[in-house]
Amino acid sequence: MKKGDFIWILIIVGVVCFLCFPTTNTIFVTTTKAHPYIMSFFKYLLLATMGELLGRRIIAGRWVKPDGLVARACVWGFIGICMMVMFNVFVAGTGFLLKAGLLPGDGSQILRAFYTSVIATYAFGPTFMLLHRVTDTFIDHRFGPQKQSLSLSEVVAKIDFINLICFVYVKTLTFFWIPANFITFMMPAEYRILCAAFMSIFLGLILSAAAKLKSKPSPAIQAKAA
Repeated sequence: MKKGDFIWILIIVGVVCFLCFPTTNTIFVTTTKAHPYIMSFFKYLLLATMGELLGRRIIAGRWVKPDGLVARACVWGFIGICMMVMFNVFVAGTGFLLKAGLLPGDGSQILRAFYTSVIATYAFGPTFMLLHRVTDTFIDHRFGPQKQSLSLSEVVAKIDFINLICFVYVKTLTFFWIPANFITFMMPAEYRILCAAFMSIFLGLILSAAAKLKSKPSPAIQAKAA
């Protein structure tokens, strides 16, 4: 295990311990309720950035500091604020639909979480994914080796919309974020942003592992090369 691996695990263990001990858990819940925007910002900034770093670690085989790390972390923090607002809007909206009889199953926490997950994922998910693709593309060029400052139209022109729609929108939203958000919406309100941030770590693990497997040559190619 490398030093970076130990530090990464130590931070995660520290977060989990902070949540598990009654005294610190009370501080967490109280602060989250008193300062929802600030806490949402820093929860996502920390955990989602760690997920991104872990994904790069898996793909590269070593810890790599991405270009524009601070900018990427701030984008994650802003996404955390958006998530907090979105969660409250869609939880309240789904509750209204259930009370009005426009969705079946009023009184069922499981159905409420499922409905909220499906509606929020498909209504907000595409916007969130596109925003993140735009900011990532801008940061890659602005803080990369060439230090290019692209206009919005230039950034959009560089986005792979086939991958965005066919893989991210169709597969990732459906097969990862709906189940993940279902679990999130089953949690008490003060833990939802934290749960979503942890889910982003798992998604980073899945995507980076898939990318690493995809980059490996097939056994037939390896045999031919030998």
